[in-house]
Amino acid sequence: MLTEAAGRKRGETSLPPPGASLTGKLVDETGDRLTPTHTQKGGRRYRYYISSRLVTGGSDKSARHTPARALEPALASGIATHLRARVDQHDLLTLPDLTGHNGMLERLASSGADVAA
Repeated sequence: MLTEAAGRKRGETSLPPPGASLTGKLVDETGDRLTPTHTQKGGRRYRYYISSRLVTGGSDKSARHTPARALEPALASGIATHLRARVDQHDLLTLPDLTGHNGMLERLASSGADVAA
């Protein structure tokens, strides 16, 4: 009965919450790591990246508090722009393969990142 009532099946892994894959990879101007967090207001969830010193130390005017809704698309666009430049210069692969150029561009376009052609 406990197995049947479980929230997830035994052995299944759960996906991390959106944005959690950036945990530990972003830092603010002082080198402090940005930590994903959220708040709810009116039944709506707002996600943020905050300087980790806000979690442990309370209020700090110099600490970063960035909405995930603005940060994540900007980061994805920057990565896609960089990859597109590498594809266009044919230096993304160790051994350049011109036959795969259009395929890489199509995969980049379908990634959902906003990149100018």
